Amino acid sequence: MILCHGEMLIDFIPDELPDGKLVYRPAVGGSPGNVALTIARLDVPAGFVGGISTDFFGDQIAETLQTNGVAMDYVARLDRPTMLAFVNLDGDEPRYAFYDAEAAARHWRLEDMKRIGKDVSALHFGSLSLIRLPAANAFDELMRREAGQRIISFDPNIRAGLVEDEAGYRARLSDFFAHSHVIKLSGADLEWIAPDRDVAELAAEWLAAEARIVLFTKGSEGATIYSRKAEATRPARKVKVADTVGAGDSAMGGLLAALADRKALNREALEDLGESELAAILDFALATAAITCSRVGADPPTRAELKDFLK
Repeated sequence: MILCHGEMLIDFIPDELPDGKLVYRPAVGGSPGNVALTIARLDVPAGFVGGISTDFFGDQIAETLQTNGVAMDYVARLDRPTMLAFVNLDGDEPRYAFYDAEAAARHWRLEDMKRIGKDVSALHFGSLSLIRLPAANAFDELMRREAGQRIISFDPNIRAGLVEDEAGYRARLSDFFAHSHVIKLSGADLEWIAPDRDVAELAAEWLAAEARIVLFTKGSEGATIYSRKAEATRPARKVKVADTVGAGDSAMGGLLAALADRKALNREALEDLGESELAAILDFALATAAITCSRVGADPPTRAELKDFLK
């Protein structure tokens, strides 16, 4: 099983009525939750770890997880409100306004989680959960505790406008980059983390530490995947784009599902992946993201839909 740690929330996505008026449609979202949903829809065992509210939005989130087969054994239902995000789609990348001051997601504690079972092979982290205290410190502690026992997957998914303590946040990011075995980075992430660095050089540094796989996504230009032995670049799949909400999360989920398919969620197997395998894994991840982009909101494909698409 792959456990995805962090936040789940309600995205309010803009929609236009027949009379031209703008309305906002609520949809379940949150980067780590989207990754968990993607993995589960691709028929790979997945679970979610984090705080989910006991309010009616929290019930909607919990129902979505259960309906899609995401295990909730590690979920803590907390008597706090649900994190909310309003999405602006006027631009190349979605922009977000978050409301989470007392939200369940940011007040999750390590003691809210039961002991991780032997069936768990990988832990995925990232996004807002590493910005918002106090939960950010708890996730960092959990990652360091488990890094020697399981594969650590990491997607920073930077939301720079939410960062209050930049020094503390950068320290946590450095901790994750140093310990993670599977890393995903977008062009927007790179601009904030290290705007003057070449991604290939950064990937080489991480691969010289603990990383075995580094995925760099470039939106409509496709992506490059690096390992200790090889690299591969593939173009993005051409689709009619509805929006790009959840595209990166779907690529991350597709990557982890493809690795699970190959029983590669261990250090030795990750190191053995050659160029042709990396290219096939990358095609799988990019196809997963493409289908999500063809639909409104973070709505990743099922395994059957992906098979039809790849034909």
